[in-house]
Amino acid sequence: MRRATRTAAAVALLAVLTLPACSSGGDDSPEAVRADLSDELQEQLGLDDEQADCFADLLIEEVGTDELADIDVSAAEPPEGLQPELAAASLAAVEECDIDASALAG
Repeated sequence: MRRATRTAAAVALLAVLTLPACSSGGDDSPEAVRADLSDELQEQLGLDDEQADCFADLLIEEVGTDELADIDVSAAEPPEGLQPELAAASLAAVEECDIDASALAG
């Protein structure tokens, strides 16, 4: 795997971990969590609608709606049990969502 892709995936993972809690007014439905994730990815990473929706879908697929809704984003690191899933989703997002890796590097 190319070093730039790994670095971008790590940056994307960190960005995901700094997102506000993914809950829309107590609505933890898959649709609400996806919409909140997509909105935050657009705002925090500057992704367009399509890229953010794709990334949100990958996060939900890898991690799960309930887990994403319950992540303590104020923690220094993601929950240990979710790190592999978050990393996999971030890496997949760089490759599958047509996200420019340099945009994720800040």
